[in-house]
Amino acid sequence: MADVSIDSTAAAGTHSGHRNCVFVSQSIGYFFYFDSTSTFVYSKTTNGGSSWGAPVTIATAVTHLAFAVWFDKWTPGDSGTLIHTWFFNTTDDDVFWRSLDTSTDTLGTRQTVFNGASATVTSATPFVSGTKTTSGYLYCAYDIDAGAEKGFHRSLDGGATWSANLATTFIEATLDMAMLFPAMGTGDGNDCWCLYNDVSANAITLKLWDSSAGSGVESATIATYIENATNATTRWGFNGSIRNSDGHLIMACVNDRDTATSDHVVYDITDTSTFSALTSITTDIDDHYYPNVFINQYNNDIYIVYNGKRDGSEVLDTTTKVYYTKSTDGGVNWSAGDTVYMEDAAAAVVQVYVPLTGDRLYAGWRIGTTLLGGYTNSLTFSGGPPPSSTYTDTLPFLGAG
Repeated sequence: MADVSIDSTAAAGTHSGHRNCVFVSQSIGYFFYFDSTSTFVYSKTTNGGSSWGAPVTIATAVTHLAFAVWFDKWTPGDSGTLIHTWFFNTTDDDVFWRSLDTSTDTLGTRQTVFNGASATVTSATPFVSGTKTTSGYLYCAYDIDAGAEKGFHRSLDGGATWSANLATTFIEATLDMAMLFPAMGTGDGNDCWCLYNDVSANAITLKLWDSSAGSGVESATIATYIENATNATTRWGFNGSIRNSDGHLIMACVNDRDTATSDHVVYDITDTSTFSALTSITTDIDDHYYPNVFINQYNNDIYIVYNGKRDGSEVLDTTTKVYYTKSTDGGVNWSAGDTVYMEDAAAAVVQVYVPLTGDRLYAGWRIGTTLLGGYTNSLTFSGGPPPSSTYTDTLPFLGAG
């Protein structure tokens, strides 16, 4: 069976986003992307991704630059049904939030996170990221204009209103990128974690936003990481997912793009002072990129999905396929070789997308303007307690903090 087209005319030259794919059950999934007119849309599947419906508009604009999504159930202990989206464009020059209720496929009212003045497409700089904490707070970090307009905001009321910029230096400099997660194990469910790409230091660190203190704490360097600033094709060489059983953040990172000294490293992160290297996926291998972390919360198996064979024998941006490897012992050992995910022939694959967790591991990727997904080799999971229900940091509440 061939791979499935999600959209054959998706925009290829935009910054796009991360966390594009959400599966709310084994059968029902959503894929978020920009179409050929740079409209922000999603497509839905009801058959596990063997086919996808027509795009549904979330927001129209002349040029959307970046977006991010977060599903309620990706937050440990959360049983909600909302997919939260954050996005911005060059027409409004604002950062917006809008929810999609997967129980009814109803889009919520668009709200403004940040009222900006300009947005740029001149480099790989523009990004946005968002998450939901265990208490229900929403956070958003962004850089929409090459460092001129960057910030970090919070909503205490489910996205209806957003704070002023919490910290003008949370996003430190141009090209830096942030990937947000709920902070776990802090004793305060209002806090936020951030995998932070510090370009000037060639490093990935973990930042903690302490909601009660109104301040941030940053770890030492967790992994070296050299940012490649090519628009649309080289972003997000790192990724992560939270393991619900202990609240740890599992991060995968290919620390340089397409160089003979690139390493694909994996880390188990407990907090800003405690993190440990797991067994690397590759060492000194090029033509291998786009790591994505998926955790089977029923048994804690870790899957790393990536583009390009682990031996570097394919050619990145020209002749690669999508593969995965699996660990059943917390990253001490990984399945040998490359388990093939992509059905079609090798091609110029970019921007691999995988859910963080859920009942189906489904990968999507882009070849030119075609957005594809792989149904045949997708995996389903069940058994035990439902995903996202085994770990809670604190009792949920909505209030000041």
